[in-house]
Amino acid sequence: MLDFVVQIFAEDIYKSFEHYQRAFGAKQTYIAKDDDGKPFHLTMDVMGVKFWLAAPLPEGNKVGNITMMCLNFKNEEDLRKAYDVLKEDGQAEELASYPWSPLSAYVTDKFCVNWCLALKK
Repeated sequence: MLDFVVQIFAEDIYKSFEHYQRAFGAKQTYIAKDDDGKPFHLTMDVMGVKFWLAAPLPEGNKVGNITMMCLNFKNEEDLRKAYDVLKEDGQAEELASYPWSPLSAYVTDKFCVNWCLALKK
């Protein structure tokens, strides 16, 4: 059995989670802390998909990533909310209609995570 998980490296796990909670209504499902009480791993549910927010590894991986998370929304209100939150202090193209979606946009959020947001046809 395969358990699909998306991992995002974050300098400030709580700040990242709060941002995604506002954008998607993310729900925290797990938190791991080191001996000093500092979080190094947080699991959250985003629209039924499991995401891990993790502290950067000592080997020097980069915050953000070179991949893109694509989410297909069932309603326009949820898409617009996510778009508005993710573009805060980030970079976003304008929402527009495309052959694959009546409303879609690409956003790089303030944590350098790339998102493709689309309304299901």
